Amino acid sequence: MLVDPSNGQHLPLTLNPAVPNSVAVPLANHRDNVEQVVINAPAAGLWQIQVRGFSVPKARSPMRCPGAFRLRATARWHGALAAFR
Repeated sequence: MLVDPSNGQHLPLTLNPAVPNSVAVPLANHRDNVEQVVINAPAAGLWQIQVRGFSVPKARSPMRCPGAFRLRATARWHGALAAFR
């Protein structure tokens, strides 16, 4: 989920698996491990990316992570592409 400078929440686009030809709508997505949030007119200021796990397996030992995670955010401004890692 993205949180804009005014604390507005923007959810990822989610497809309805029962109707795969339907248009994706902003909705909490607990099925896919890749999500896309589209902001048509982004406000200037500080944005936050919030990532919350759903059904995350527990590690067997406190020193082991159950999996590797990577966050990639991209943004387009007036045709230019910027990537943040």
